Amino acid sequence: MQTHSEVQKASTEACAVTAHGRLTRIREILSAGNPVSIKELAVALGVSDMTVRRDLDELERTGFAQRTHGAAIATDRLYFELNFYQRRQARRNQKRAIAEVAARLVQPGHRIFVDAGSTTLELVFCIKDVPNIVVVTTSLAVAAALQHSDSAETILLGGTLQPGRPDLGGGLTEDMLDMFSADLSFQGADGIDLDGWIYNENVASARVGKKMREKTNQPYILADSTKIDRTALMKFGNIREGGGLITDDEIDPKHLLRFTDGLGIDVKVAKGS
Repeated sequence: MQTHSEVQKASTEACAVTAHGRLTRIREILSAGNPVSIKELAVALGVSDMTVRRDLDELERTGFAQRTHGAAIATDRLYFELNFYQRRQARRNQKRAIAEVAARLVQPGHRIFVDAGSTTLELVFCIKDVPNIVVVTTSLAVAAALQHSDSAETILLGGTLQPGRPDLGGGLTEDMLDMFSADLSFQGADGIDLDGWIYNENVASARVGKKMREKTNQPYILADSTKIDRTALMKFGNIREGGGLITDDEIDPKHLLRFTDGLGIDVKVAKGS
């Protein structure tokens, strides 16, 4: 038979789980972008208005929601985190397989550039225990993933924080990159055309990406097969310029042949993705 203290502890833990579930659900509802009244949230959650107000106080304190005239609306922080979470989840198996292939290129003592992206972030989790590596990055997410690594020295480049993006860019970032060189760079792409040109939708990120490629011996693009035969706003290099492409095994055979035989590009295909 449980003691009074054990029952009380179990009750407290159950309430905590319930509260966590409510906070998650409120964030999901607010992510639609429209103000939602306290009454509407109370009905959706099956709780009292007072409980919703307490939950909103917590979300406002942590920066995820803003109260306004008996309602609440999501902040930019919530939009940012949900967007990045969704990007990480999209084609997660393919990204993980690509990252595992890329990780085999990293040797102890290597200096590495890593840009911001969901696939490059997967790579970082694969290499965080490689001895004596130095990772130079513009990505807040990459830096956070490596902050407790005993093996990797992490250098987060300064620059301008871009709204809605987990990376730094601008002239300061580009100037700082001129101070470094690397054995390898790993970068994502928003598109790769069939002549090997690499594209990014964001101008500041494309400029930083171009500079990374110029300052490394072996620049690799990590991109799942959905990015191939696509373009975006700005070119930042060509995969024929050293290094190569690492992609998944859903790549169209015609595209693979075009890159390898037609353009002489080193393409590494991640199997079993």
